[in-house]
Amino acid sequence: MKKNLLLILLLFCSLSITKSQNFTKARDSIAAESARTNYFEDRNLTTRGLNLFLAKKSIRYLTEDGDVSLYKSFFIADISDGELTLGRNIAFKRTKDFKSDDGTVDHNTGKVWGLLTPSFKAKAEDNFSDIFSKGEFNEELSVGVKFTWFIGGSVFFDPPLEDEMQQDKRKRWLCPPAQQKYMALQRANNLKKLEADFKEKKSVFEESLGLYKDSLQNLSPNENISGNAEIDSLIKEFEDKENDQAIEAWYEAEVESFDSKKAHNAVSSYWISIWGNYTLVGSSLNIRPAIFGENEEVNFKGYDANIQYTYMLDGRRGLFYLSGGAGLLFQNSIKTKQGIKKYDLNDYVQNQKPDTVQLVSVDDNEIYVGDYKEFTSTKVMGQFVWLFPETKIFKKTIWDKNFGISIKVEQWFGNYDPFDLTAGLPLMLSGKEDDKKINLEIQFKWTDLFETIESLSSDDRFSAGVNLAIPFSSLIY
Repeated sequence: MKKNLLLILLLFCSLSITKSQNFTKARDSIAAESARTNYFEDRNLTTRGLNLFLAKKSIRYLTEDGDVSLYKSFFIADISDGELTLGRNIAFKRTKDFKSDDGTVDHNTGKVWGLLTPSFKAKAEDNFSDIFSKGEFNEELSVGVKFTWFIGGSVFFDPPLEDEMQQDKRKRWLCPPAQQKYMALQRANNLKKLEADFKEKKSVFEESLGLYKDSLQNLSPNENISGNAEIDSLIKEFEDKENDQAIEAWYEAEVESFDSKKAHNAVSSYWISIWGNYTLVGSSLNIRPAIFGENEEVNFKGYDANIQYTYMLDGRRGLFYLSGGAGLLFQNSIKTKQGIKKYDLNDYVQNQKPDTVQLVSVDDNEIYVGDYKEFTSTKVMGQFVWLFPETKIFKKTIWDKNFGISIKVEQWFGNYDPFDLTAGLPLMLSGKEDDKKINLEIQFKWTDLFETIESLSSDDRFSAGVNLAIPFSSLIY
C-alpha cells in the first residue's frame, strides 16, 4: 500500500511541473496538506476538510439551545414559546499534534475540539428592538453561555477481507487502498483544475491592464516607474486574493468528492454540551394570596443549567442524532400554572370587587391571586432525530437528509414533576447558498402527558408550533 501511495504522491508532484506563475502560496499549502493526509493509512480526508464536512453535511440539526451549529452565528425563533435567540460560536482548534503516554501520535492539528457560544434570548414580541431603553434592560432579556466539547468520532470504510483481518486486527480501522487512492487522485485533480483556472483568470486580468500599460510609454521616466509599480501592486493583490480563494475552493471540492460515498461508508461524531441562561432584570409580578389579601410585588429572575451528550451518525441509511442529558430550572408557580390564577386588572376590580386601595400602585395590567411559590426543578431528557436518506420517486431525488422525524421526552422532578413529550417534523431548506440550511421544524408538544398536575387544563397540556433556526455568517473550519 505504501508503494501505491508513493506513486500517487509522485503523480501529485508532477502536476506542479507545469505550474502557473505565482500560484505558489495555494500550491504549497495544498500539496503539504495532501502529502500529510496521503501518508496515514487511517484517513482519506484532510483535518480541515473533515471540519468542513461535519459543518456542511452532518452537524446541522438546530432547533433549540442544546443543538450545535458550526456556523459562526445563528438565529432561533421558538414561535410556540414566543422566544428569540441570537448566538455566536467561537471555535477552539488544536495548534499541534497530540502525543499520548504510550507514544501514539494523534495527527489532528487544526481540528475543531471545542465551541464557546454566548447568546441572548428575548420574547418574540420585543423582537430584540427594546433590549435597553430608559436606562434599563428589558425585563425578559436573558443571557446564556454554552461550551461544547467534541470528544471524538470515526470514519467508517469498506470492511477488510477476512484473511487481512486474521493477519492484523488493526486493519478494520484502516482506509482500504481503493478508497484512499480515490481521494488522493481527487485532491490532485482538483488542484490541477484550480491552477488552470488561476492561469486563465490572470491572463484575462493582465489583458485588462493592457491599455494602462500602453499609456505609460508616453510618460516621463519617473511617471513610468510609478505607473509600473502600481501595475505590479494590482497584480500582486489579484494573485493573493485568487490564491486564498483557491485554497478555500480546494477544501470545498475535497468535501464534495468525499461526500460521493466512494471514499467512505459513514461518519460518526460525539460531543458534550454544557450551557445555562440567566435573566438579567426579571419580571415584576403583582401577587395577592387571596382576593381580599394584601398586595405583594415580586421580582422574579429565572435561570437554568444543562448538560447533554449527543451521538451523531451520518451514513447510507440517513443522518441520526441520539441525545441524553439532565438539567435544572429555577421557576415559579405562575409559569407552571400551579395554585395561582392570572387576572386582567380591570376585570379583577369589576368582577371580584376586592379592596382597591393598593391597586392604584400596580404598574402592570395584570395581577395574580393564589399561592405563589418559587422553586427549582430538575429533569432528565432524551432525544432521537432521524433525517431520511436519499430516496428516489419517479427518478427524482427527495429527502436526502433534509426531512425526518424527531422525538424528545423530558421527566421533571421536585415541586413540578410532569412527563413531557415533543414530536417534530424537521425540514432543511436551502438558502441563497445551498450549504446554508434553514432549519424549520413543526412541533407537537404534550405537557404533563400522564396528567399528574390537576390544575392544568386540556388546552394547557397540548400545543403545536414551529421552530425556525437560521445559520448565517461563515462556516467554522
